[in-house]
Amino acid sequence: MKLYMKHHPDNKIEDPMLFMNSYHKIYKMLPVKIDKSFLKYKFLELCELNGISEDVILKENIYYEFAIDSKENKFLIEAYRFAMKSMNLEAISTVVKASLENEVIKMCEEEKNIFIARTCLEILINKDIQMAINFIVPYINAKDNYETNAPILNMAYFICLLLNDKNVSFDKFKEFILLYKPIIEEKDNILKKYINKISMEFFKQFIFTDVNNPFGGFNFLNMMKLVTSLAGMGGH
Repeated sequence: MKLYMKHHPDNKIEDPMLFMNSYHKIYKMLPVKIDKSFLKYKFLELCELNGISEDVILKENIYYEFAIDSKENKFLIEAYRFAMKSMNLEAISTVVKASLENEVIKMCEEEKNIFIARTCLEILINKDIQMAINFIVPYINAKDNYETNAPILNMAYFICLLLNDKNVSFDKFKEFILLYKPIIEEKDNILKKYINKISMEFFKQFIFTDVNNPFGGFNFLNMMKLVTSLAGMGGH
């Protein structure tokens, strides 16, 4: 790739699909346990520069491969970003599970529940209701009328079910969300931003008008950066 860029100072690629296929061959030849972060980001930079669309990258499972590779090398921040861009249930579930079980991060139970709920809502922002349901179901206990689950997990799960009803109205959705407003504000105020994005995607209306600090609340990626840097793991 360096030789190619040397002879093409403008970084323009004559045949984008040939470039992508060549990249795949080189990438798969590299050992699993090796940091390929520079290669990943340089590849994506060249794709953007040469008009290779996100749809093509998704179709070729590039983000999925990046996510799994980053997870195997314990770069969990990077893995999570790529998994969410891949919109691949296996990648998302695998990376989330690895993050929850990571000995360095050591999230408490409440932080784990918030992380799971936020991931579910982030999937919903992309309007993939079935994937969101499939993601969160393993964390939901349907026994005893869901009373043994953390309320934040129940909220995310019930949002999925509600949106899965094609006849649900904005008023009904808003009414349900407001039932959980005290929990949202107590646990993680940034959930308001996620819910507003979901509401806009499905109903073209916001629910909350008081989202003043979109970066407030529990922030998994920021926490990961701090912990991994202190532990010398590298977060990229």
